Amino acid sequence: MTRLALYVFFHKEGILEEYVSYYLKGLKAVCADIVLIANGGLSEEAKRQLEALSVQYIVRENKGVDFAAWKAGLSYVGWDKVRQYDELVLCNCSCYGPVYPFSEAFDRMKERSCDFWGINRQPDLPDKLVGPAGARFPMTEHIQSYFYVFRDRVLHSEAFRSWWDNLVEAGIYWEHELKFSGWLEKAGFVGDTLMDFQKYRALAPSGDAWSVCADVQLAEDRNPLVKRKAVFSSSDVAIRVLEHLRCHTDYPVEILLTDEPN
Repeated sequence: MTRLALYVFFHKEGILEEYVSYYLKGLKAVCADIVLIANGGLSEEAKRQLEALSVQYIVRENKGVDFAAWKAGLSYVGWDKVRQYDELVLCNCSCYGPVYPFSEAFDRMKERSCDFWGINRQPDLPDKLVGPAGARFPMTEHIQSYFYVFRDRVLHSEAFRSWWDNLVEAGIYWEHELKFSGWLEKAGFVGDTLMDFQKYRALAPSGDAWSVCADVQLAEDRNPLVKRKAVFSSSDVAIRVLEHLRCHTDYPVEILLTDEPN
């Protein structure tokens, strides 16, 4: 099983913070190759760090958010080479992890009859509007985009290639995230999630299971990732997440305490 990972990165000063290095090291355990796509820039020290980790990188203008960056990564690698891998991982720097080894998640999902998967699925919430003022639209059901895994059948499909070939850069990530997994499912592919959709739809009617149930997902379902936003919040959940990480995992909590949102 060979995997390629495309990791979207942003730091206003191009610094490779410790949580990013830790994530990339965890990803190396399950992926043969990693390409980091830096939106905006990379410091010379960050480039040296990536080279030491055997992680390839490209630097692009900071526009079009994650999907445009992934498109740039796919173009950099080339479709012929992309399709030589068994699986493609698309991810970004919005999370801490792996809290638990990524291999656990891949082993669990190996038993699922799906063509692609993510961590959480957002339920349909027609009364919840997202997007900028004057162009807001309802929240529709979709697999959240901070971690995607696509299997061979998807990688070799015209639907998947067509999505990227026709992708127009967007100013906000909702414009693509809300549509992407549904696009693939309408094309006949089966999507799934590591976290049980029905369980967390009941526990988090707002759909923000990654936030309001972050501690539950760690303790009960060994979610390998914690969204940075969940830790930066002032909620009791953030306190319980930090306590769980400190007492029940090997994740170096000091990394979180030195990170700053940028």
